[in-house]
Amino acid sequence: MQVMIVLLKYSPNLEVLKLWSDENGDWIENLQMHDPDEIIVCLESHLKSIELIGFKDDKNEIELLRFFLKNARVLEKLTIVWASYADRSEETSTEVLKFPRTSSHVVVKFVDAKPWPKPRTRHWYNRYYK
Repeated sequence: MQVMIVLLKYSPNLEVLKLWSDENGDWIENLQMHDPDEIIVCLESHLKSIELIGFKDDKNEIELLRFFLKNARVLEKLTIVWASYADRSEETSTEVLKFPRTSSHVVVKFVDAKPWPKPRTRHWYNRYYK
């Protein structure tokens, strides 16, 4: 998780953050999200939108959401997109919605993954044989 903290520290003007969760399984490291030791500028004054794509109801993902809600002071929108294969847990959604928030006007939204669009195929022979 230290990588996330470093990314945020070195991105002081970051306003939008999109994260894709690993589809192959659990996060490699066990996240122990602590309050940052020093001020992270983007969390204090710039980060307005976060989207977590591929959410699987994993303990580490939940801790990451808790961290952002607790520390992102100007956050306006937190969108959590369920992984297409994940069991959508009403319990988890309720738990996340109850997390303490630093931003008083953040909207937290859980959405289902969009299905992949059908590829449009156009065969070369359609031009010649109608």
